[in-house]
Amino acid sequence: MSRWHLALCALAVAFVVSSPARADYTLVRWAWGDCKIWSNPPNNRPWGDDWTVLAWGLPTYDIAWRVLNDEIARGNCSR
Repeated sequence: MSRWHLALCALAVAFVVSSPARADYTLVRWAWGDCKIWSNPPNNRPWGDDWTVLAWGLPTYDIAWRVLNDEIARGNCSR
């Protein structure tokens, strides 16, 4: 393998590693005050228009769970 190929591969690996992680979860509050952690695969949105996004871009379920508990403590979500 030439040095050119090696440098190009190293650059490609560095680019992939440095790119931000895809956000997988959103915290959604329904009109009646109930909040849910919503998974974000393509075309997976809640039905209707009686919901509001409280937090988006949450990379893991554990982080989404902590945000949900914080919103409950602030009174933004019902138990």
